[in-house]
Amino acid sequence: MLSAAQTAQITDAVTQLRNERRIDLFVVYVDSFDGADPTEWAAQSAELSQLGTEDVLMAVAVQERAYAVSADDAFPLPESTLDAIRTDDVEPRLAQDDWAGAAIALAAGLRTGGSGDVPVGLLVVGGAVVVGGGAYAVSRWRRSRRAGARRRRRARATARARSSATCPPTTWPTARAAR
Repeated sequence: MLSAAQTAQITDAVTQLRNERRIDLFVVYVDSFDGADPTEWAAQSAELSQLGTEDVLMAVAVQERAYAVSADDAFPLPESTLDAIRTDDVEPRLAQDDWAGAAIALAAGLRTGGSGDVPVGLLVVGGAVVVGGGAYAVSRWRRSRRAGARRRRRARATARARSSATCPPTTWPTARAAR
């Protein structure tokens, strides 16, 4: 799915984001969400991984051509900015099957606050990427203050799942993140 060079580029973009904004981005590529709603899948994965208020999870099911970005309600950027990053930067790359470019664009958008074009060639440093056809989620230990973030994320995902619409399989849906 990704070459070693692409994985290194994503890692560099994630590390630059972490170093400049103290935001951790986790990226998961799977073949399928196994029938689950992408937003709920990402929210549940973020919860199980104990991600917190300054963590973002991007989950991409490459065969289903579906994705979601999950961030906590207390995430430092407004939801409108996250929506703009997804729509303007991430989705065009996913539509071209540019899996690495989508993750790099998300990292750059989060780093710059969604300023638009992503200088992909200039993103250099190191980070955390999880790639796998069967990977369910990233897992890491978080402090107990993350429990409140998990509850808010679950409540938000449930509310959004009830209002989500489906898109034709030839297009990438604008995933509303569980915030």
